[in-house]
Amino acid sequence: MNTKYDDEEQMKYLKQWQLNKRQKEGVGMFKNCVFKPDVDTAKWFKAACIRAIKTIAQTAIATIGASVTMGEVNWAMVGSASLLAGVVSVLTSIAGIPEVPEVKEGD
Repeated sequence: MNTKYDDEEQMKYLKQWQLNKRQKEGVGMFKNCVFKPDVDTAKWFKAACIRAIKTIAQTAIATIGASVTMGEVNWAMVGSASLLAGVVSVLTSIAGIPEVPEVKEGD
């Protein structure tokens, strides 16, 4: 009896079962992507902007704090790092934002 082969087969079956379950439930990276027709674009845009603003503020605070410990605040660096963080936040939000649920039929 080859238990290693049996264990590999069971793991393969379990992984496939979990993948199928996630796909049926709609859980995944693009669950409520902005490009899906059942996602309210206005709500998504508002949530994405709020997230981006929070990310920009957090990055600015962290960059200023790190710069102060080095002796001088480089405002160009603070601005560019914060702006880049905001852009990355919006691009990441395209995949989906948990705050914006899918619109169900009849809602």
